Amino acid sequence: MEKNCLKLIFILLFMFMVKGAHSQEQKTRFKYNRNPFVIIVNMDSLYQSDNYRASIDYNLSDLDSSGKLKRFACYRLAQNYSLLRIEDSAFYYLNNYIDENNPTDYRSVYVEQDFECLRNNKKEWKKVIDRIENLYLEELDSTMNKDLSLKLFRMGINDQKYLAYKIISNRRGKAVTPIEIINIERKNKKRLKKIISKYGIPTPSMVGLTACEDAFLVLQHSIIEDKYYYMVKDAYERGDYPAQHYALLTDRWRDQRGEKQLYGTQFSIIRDENRKIIDVVLCPVEDFKNLNERRRKIRLGTIEEYALQMEGRIPEEYYKE
Repeated sequence: MEKNCLKLIFILLFMFMVKGAHSQEQKTRFKYNRNPFVIIVNMDSLYQSDNYRASIDYNLSDLDSSGKLKRFACYRLAQNYSLLRIEDSAFYYLNNYIDENNPTDYRSVYVEQDFECLRNNKKEWKKVIDRIENLYLEELDSTMNKDLSLKLFRMGINDQKYLAYKIISNRRGKAVTPIEIINIERKNKKRLKKIISKYGIPTPSMVGLTACEDAFLVLQHSIIEDKYYYMVKDAYERGDYPAQHYALLTDRWRDQRGEKQLYGTQFSIIRDENRKIIDVVLCPVEDFKNLNERRRKIRLGTIEEYALQMEGRIPEEYYKE
């Protein structure tokens, strides 16, 4: 039996971003301050079986009472036309998908492999990306650093390309090697270090909540240096950092130092000799009897509820401490 100490960060981040408590209000028209795990859910079997023309006919029939195509039908039509290399129609429906009156998270467009041929048309593709980014920038307050926010926005997409977006972007792509992910994380961490050196730790008041979360993703994907952790801690204590992200970084930082976690965000995966997961166990927690009170203060549910969501186990001996 092998114990793999890699933590379930991917799942944890999903839960945090969906349920996160925000230190300030932010416009939510386009919902970029939610999470990057948005997928196009109405996967029709015709598209999945590579019958693109039949899928086009099927999705063209998906009209509402006003005769307007539903948003996800536009996305699917853009995919089908792109795969058929009919670029003008693909761009037409992709632009219809990016509808100002139909708020959603458009970051999947950046990494969707079905749009690969569209990216070769640099002029039209730039118009699509510019439109998405302008919609994002409209969400930011005038006091925020919009140039920096956009850099972090793009960095976050790159950081999650083979993680959160994998479920939509790698359907046709070759398998991604761990070294590719590691290289992306290293490059992003290097960029983030330069940003922090110049501006300090990105916070919601500085760059908006989404870009703050993007910086958080990059920071937690590697060894958390003490100076960065204390900068996050200071921002949190000023009320300018999301509480749950602070909790996760705190537990990660303490784990790296060989200390017990404080907030119960870390689980370990136990595998058998065939790498099959056989158990998911809550890592040791300092002062376990007061854990739920600490979690309550940062708007997390009880550890028992959380372990159930994680399909994880809390060792009985924790309750006996």
